[in-house]
Amino acid sequence: MTALKRLLPLGMALVTIAFAAATGTEETSRTEEPLRLTMLLAIHESWPYQEDWPMWEWIEEEMNVEFDVQTSSWGAMVEAINLNVAAGSMPDLTYFTQLRDAKKFGQDGVLANILDYTDQMPNFSNWMGRYPGVVETFVAADGGLYMYPNEGFGEANRIIWMYRDDIFEQHGLSTPHTYDELYEVAKTLKGIYPESYPFTIWGGLLHMLLWTTPQFDTTSPYWYDGNGFYRDSAGVVQYGPATDNFKELLRHFNRFHEEDLMPPDWLTLSQPQYQNMVATDNTFITVDFLAMIGVLLPPLQQENPSFSMRFAPPPAGIPGSDRNIYFHILKQGLSVSSQSDHVPQIMQAYDWFYSEDARQLVSWGRDDALFVDGDDGSRIINPTYPDVSAVRAQTGWSTNGAYIWYDFNAWLVPSVPEMADAYQKAWDGGYAEEPRTPPRLTAEEQRDSVVTLEAILKHAEANIVKFITGDRSLSEWSAYVGELNDLGLDDMIALAERAYSRADAQ
Repeated sequence: MTALKRLLPLGMALVTIAFAAATGTEETSRTEEPLRLTMLLAIHESWPYQEDWPMWEWIEEEMNVEFDVQTSSWGAMVEAINLNVAAGSMPDLTYFTQLRDAKKFGQDGVLANILDYTDQMPNFSNWMGRYPGVVETFVAADGGLYMYPNEGFGEANRIIWMYRDDIFEQHGLSTPHTYDELYEVAKTLKGIYPESYPFTIWGGLLHMLLWTTPQFDTTSPYWYDGNGFYRDSAGVVQYGPATDNFKELLRHFNRFHEEDLMPPDWLTLSQPQYQNMVATDNTFITVDFLAMIGVLLPPLQQENPSFSMRFAPPPAGIPGSDRNIYFHILKQGLSVSSQSDHVPQIMQAYDWFYSEDARQLVSWGRDDALFVDGDDGSRIINPTYPDVSAVRAQTGWSTNGAYIWYDFNAWLVPSVPEMADAYQKAWDGGYAEEPRTPPRLTAEEQRDSVVTLEAILKHAEANIVKFITGDRSLSEWSAYVGELNDLGLDDMIALAERAYSRADAQ
């Protein structure tokens, strides 16, 4: 992480915005005089904010705004926000890099509740009806909404199964539909390539559990606000790592580990190490960000024109659970200070971002500035820009604060065909799990439970590793669950039940 780009003097006016209130469902009225507001924006070092970016100029024209942006690096943003809160000098608008922080500060009264202003936000009210699951993700324990929810660009984080279809075709193999079939295919590939580890997930226990638990209709201890509690289909509160379905997941991974079907260093395997395994025909089946197809294919096809990696439906660990994790909501975005003198006007102005006109503009730009018609009539990136990174760095397209509702088809324009095909298959197949609603704990409940939850997590992690490596037998599963209960698991389940009941009553 980089350091703060510019040290933030507390109380300084961080952004100037001129805006007008939104009225109607697709119309935005404009005030004659601009209103000055402050904003703190998190930036990416590869495309730091530029005052003359065309995208921001277009947004200025639509909302009648002018931006004079003060920035913080991504890694320093949390510290900058904490300093502003402690000093009582929150700007009118702040870009939160972590949703949980916005929820916490919102419940503490630092941020304005967007739901209090929906009568002034017709576009947003319509949008909420279209994306109720997304909105639910952003709602805090007290029923408030303290960050503008986003939709569309999170597709960059979509998780899928993928496989080397050139290798599968060469050896007459079919993609597995269950974990038992996955085991058999991996064994076959191991026989053909004895030095390989056919099934690989990089990122250690975190990714292994996050990305595979949906195929067993359970959760990892790292998901759903980082505690692993959820309501099952019968409405019963469960802790993922204590369920029988989770035990079944570990049974499969123990088998993969024991028979060298996955790398022996799976617990510490890095992304570069994993990419090298893919490049050298040492692994063939994986779970990863879908966008990895676009990262791997171009350079590897230069060396090996037949190299191909494609989308695969997720195999079911238990019947009916052929689902991938719902990972494609960006839990970051803009929040409004409750102490701002202009909260109602800000809400009305930002209602524009939830209109179809705004979605079109922030995704595709104006005229031929970002995209032009290709020879076949389809849109292509304006040849002025050599690649996607250049578009972002030179225009502000798809950068923090410059979108909320986004058409991801624009992002796919420059992608390799295999990547666009994978997205289409993922969308058409409906392979993402239904978003689960986590138990929304109040700030006080979070503080009171943190020690117990940490103890449960540490014990679960240690034993999950032992079950996979065989250092502890799965015949001791009941004893392991009992140990979690001794650490307070029953109390935490009761706490989660109260949180769900409170949310039901809101």
